[in-house]
Amino acid sequence: MQVILSVHRPGRWQNLTFPTPQSWQDLHQSVIPLLDWLEELRKFKNRVKLREEIARNNSLPPPKLELKTR
Repeated sequence: MQVILSVHRPGRWQNLTFPTPQSWQDLHQSVIPLLDWLEELRKFKNRVKLREEIARNNSLPPPKLELKTR
């Protein structure tokens, strides 16, 4: 399994590429929990069911308001 991580550093991105499990063997204690966490996030994201009201796309701006004199 290939692992590619992009880490945001101040003012730049640092890309870490591990083409094989042997290439991240020295970082095993850090990489394995991270991969497990990312896998759990992926599973959880696919399970979330939104109510109809929440799932609607409400990102459109409100219609233009017209003010009238009474």
